[in-house]
Amino acid sequence: MKNSDPEMQHDAQVNGSFRTGVAARLAGLSVETLRVWERRYGVSDPQRSLYGWRLYSAPQIRRLGVIKRLVDQGHPIGTLAQLPIEQLLDLLMSSVSGDLMTRAPRAALIGEGLVRRFTAHGQICPGLQVLFTHGDLSQAAEALSESAINLSLIDVVIIEIWELVENIAPLITQLRQAIGVKAVVVMYRFCSSSTIRRLREAGCMVARVPTEPSKILMLCNAAIAAEPMVAAADVNTVQFANQFGNSDAVIQPRRLNDQALETLIAASNRVACD
Repeated sequence: MKNSDPEMQHDAQVNGSFRTGVAARLAGLSVETLRVWERRYGVSDPQRSLYGWRLYSAPQIRRLGVIKRLVDQGHPIGTLAQLPIEQLLDLLMSSVSGDLMTRAPRAALIGEGLVRRFTAHGQICPGLQVLFTHGDLSQAAEALSESAINLSLIDVVIIEIWELVENIAPLITQLRQAIGVKAVVVMYRFCSSSTIRRLREAGCMVARVPTEPSKILMLCNAAIAAEPMVAAADVNTVQFANQFGNSDAVIQPRRLNDQALETLIAASNRVACD
């Protein structure tokens, strides 16, 4: 099946490097801002692919994310652009509240397949601490409110839905309000470009389910780094939720459940001919 999100068709090109659009999104930046920072301040020096695409490594993306957070706190980009990651982290840790920079992000996992993998392997990816799991997004907010978990401990919500539908935003908004966390990662297998765009406008970090578990931690760190930007966009989130219904909106019935979709993905795509 053809990928419906053109930006994600060539995520990793060379040795785990990422093209400009994906790198910017993981760092919590717009592509335009990243290009301006590079042109005016030389903030990064990406490699080039054989086709001329800019390629960013995971350490470069992490550094850009740290710079984004520092700029949001009021530091001028001109003074940050040439600093090494060690100095940037020192600046960030001196101003960041809490202990997030010195510990693993604490996550809530939502989604049948995600919870199944966590149950089977005991973790989703190294460096991520899981505090809560639930298989059904529509019931997760209620389950959290009835749990004994201190919701203020959750840094990021990771949602995996194999087939995203347009009216998913009200449920995500409801979950955000129940937890009081703004960092949300939504991972999918099948989704239209318009739905992806609308979820991103609502402040979610949206990406296809990564083939490498370590990429989930990158998405979580990017979502947490982008929290100031998400806070400014909360009005848009509410407007988007209202556009598709209230917080009691019901997801349209799916033709295939997660297990059926997993079976479909695992099936061979080769055609046998006599």
